[in-house]
Amino acid sequence: MTVISIIQARMTSTRLPGKVMADLNGRPLLAYMLGRVRRAHRVDAVVVATTDNATDDPVANLCGNLGVPVFRGGEADVLGRFVGAAAAMKADTVVRLTADCPLIDPVIVDDAIALFEADDFDYVSNVINRTYPDGLDVEVFSRAALDRANREATDKFHREHVTTYLRTGAFQDVRTGDFAIGHLTASDYFGQLRWTVDTADDLDRVRALARALPDDHGWMDAIALLNRRPGLMLGGNDADTSLTLRPAGPGDENILLGWVNRPDSLANKLNTRAPISRECHVAWLADRIASDRAGIWIAETGEGPVGQVRLELRDGALEVDIYTDSEHRGRGAALTMLDAARREAAVCWPGIPLLACIKRTNLPSQRLFAKAGYHLIAEVEDTVVLRREALE
Repeated sequence: MTVISIIQARMTSTRLPGKVMADLNGRPLLAYMLGRVRRAHRVDAVVVATTDNATDDPVANLCGNLGVPVFRGGEADVLGRFVGAAAAMKADTVVRLTADCPLIDPVIVDDAIALFEADDFDYVSNVINRTYPDGLDVEVFSRAALDRANREATDKFHREHVTTYLRTGAFQDVRTGDFAIGHLTASDYFGQLRWTVDTADDLDRVRALARALPDDHGWMDAIALLNRRPGLMLGGNDADTSLTLRPAGPGDENILLGWVNRPDSLANKLNTRAPISRECHVAWLADRIASDRAGIWIAETGEGPVGQVRLELRDGALEVDIYTDSEHRGRGAALTMLDAARREAAVCWPGIPLLACIKRTNLPSQRLFAKAGYHLIAEVEDTVVLRREALE
């Protein structure tokens, strides 16, 4: 069985023209990606599918210099381009990749192929049930399924997007064929991360990440790096990763009361939106400091306090509450606080999972906890619940 990886690439991207030739670590983005794809052990050969427009001559020339086969076809009929490339390469199995995913991991490519080969699937991907970062997209399908889609899928949408007809049942308003499909999923949820290149901002972010990693990195190497330097891809200063947590004490009454009564904090409370009185707050803080079922930590940098994080044991889990001072948001502080709080939890309450109960309307907090590795487990009325396992 011949496994061929087909990478679609063109110069006339709508949002970022010429991105496939943009510099990434001293090489054209497409060349960087090809270097990674060629490390996949289960791929027999790689071919780039581009258009027959003169604007894509640079793509063909680059591939020629790198010794990579090129198939050229019509711009609008990308499905037809894949059919032609698969036929020219005598493929039995096709791995579809796109040039806006330069950080593609060859191990994920191999895992997708292995899953495809392990069962009687027509199509396998990690894009329908997304658990990997956006930008590690891989689809594997049989040549027979591709040829059938080419015969049956006549809609412009299917011709342009290649595999939509193969994704049986994935859409409510798009017609699909009847295929046996499989889903490659990660061990945890990382689908909130964006490593694809669609815009100039995306390119800057991916450049920052790639610059800090060796060419042969795995995707979990990138996750580990971002856990250490969560501001790396934010386009700003990630110096807040050096912050420390210290246990809160009675002397922190004023700063904690000030944070809890700020309008943005009150708006996202689950139980009350009314300001908290000093008397109630002092009593509450004293109770939590004395309790062996709760912990409150103040996050500090060289600039002083930047926020607080609280853990409280309830019903076999640690509920997490976090607040970051508005002046320190967007610099990675909150992610670092959550990571540090998980380490504190492992010491104080080993083996206990962490839960975040967040208002359904509080989308920034939901994104924050998802970035920190929490995954959605429930939605109850106006609250969403996310969970992360204890640190071992």
